[in-house]
Amino acid sequence: MVREARIVIVDTYAIIADLTGQVSSIAAKVLDDIRVGRIKGILHYLIVYELAYHSAKIPRELKELMDKYGIKPGPIIRRALEEDVRRRILEEIEAEAKELSKKVSRISDEEIARIIREGREGR
Repeated sequence: MVREARIVIVDTYAIIADLTGQVSSIAAKVLDDIRVGRIKGILHYLIVYELAYHSAKIPRELKELMDKYGIKPGPIIRRALEEDVRRRILEEIEAEAKELSKKVSRISDEEIARIIREGREGR
């Protein structure tokens, strides 16, 4: 006789897979059953803390539209974060390049030529 589970221990990997859209169909069904109350899901308190600390607040209306259109937030959030980090790195490099340009502009052309010549001879 096969009995249906009434309580499921949910691990971090299942939650991450669900958030990133990589959850298996069986795990997705179990997680949906937990969400609607058909099954009781148990989480370790540290997982709850991490989710509360790192989660994004998505308004209910937006969440409903995301569900309607099958949009998974994980890949979108990851892309947005990657783009923002890339943009900030480029801004930092640009600021450093401007600072370096100011310093280099004070060096005479003759001095730059001498430094290049010494560098070639040292090879």
